[in-house]
Amino acid sequence: MSTARAAEPVRPADVLKDPGHLKTLLLSGLGGIPVSLVAFWFLAEIHELQHALWSGLPQAFGWASAPW
Repeated sequence: MSTARAAEPVRPADVLKDPGHLKTLLLSGLGGIPVSLVAFWFLAEIHELQHALWSGLPQAFGWASAPW
């Protein structure tokens, strides 16, 4: 007869407290903040470009509105 024991199941609370998990979470947060800022400013610039193309450019040509 074998006396092998079944492995204990991994508890989620233990995984969340693991130093490796916390380091990965911190690294992800530190990487995510600059990426989100770049994405925000990219979308803000796209908004400004659209405004310039559809409002500013027709006015520069002397039109009252964009020619549809």
